[in-house]
Amino acid sequence: MNADQSPAPVQPHVLAAVQAHEPRLATHLQSGEPSTVVVLSRVLECIPERAWELLTTPEGLAQWSPCVPDRALDFPGPASLQENLEDDPVDGTVEVAESPTRLIHHWGPEQLDWRLTRVDQGTQLDLVMRCTSEEMAAACGAGWHVCLAVLEVLARGENAERVVGYDAFAYGWENMNAAYATALGHSA
Repeated sequence: MNADQSPAPVQPHVLAAVQAHEPRLATHLQSGEPSTVVVLSRVLECIPERAWELLTTPEGLAQWSPCVPDRALDFPGPASLQENLEDDPVDGTVEVAESPTRLIHHWGPEQLDWRLTRVDQGTQLDLVMRCTSEEMAAACGAGWHVCLAVLEVLARGENAERVVGYDAFAYGWENMNAAYATALGHSA
């Protein structure tokens, strides 16, 4: 959606999923370079193989993620990601693809480490994001918080529309971004 377009209607079941979780923040040093780590965890009501499909296929990701790849993310190597077809592609190189338990790839300079574990309720999903700045960590944390709510709804077998870009504002993105920034000692 462009800034001059009307936002999509709010999906109450997605909004409830957004509001059901609190993010965890951590600061991390990697190879002497500071990075900020954001961890988001969810329990998805599906088996790990279904969660893997939603995390790695272009068709699955196009239902909920801001990162839609030009290929399946189920093997290491280069990939390009786009939020919208008119956007310039960004680096999505896959570093690790261990079906159905672990996926590590880039979204531009940020690293996304997806960890899937079978649990009684379905699949424990832990997203560990290594961000290049605290400002980016706040923005990414808020954005992925909203997107993971859509993923949760889809994993339950319910219908939901993808929420990205300006549409995320209706789901509390601005407040979450400010909360992340405050937790990191910055203002949004």
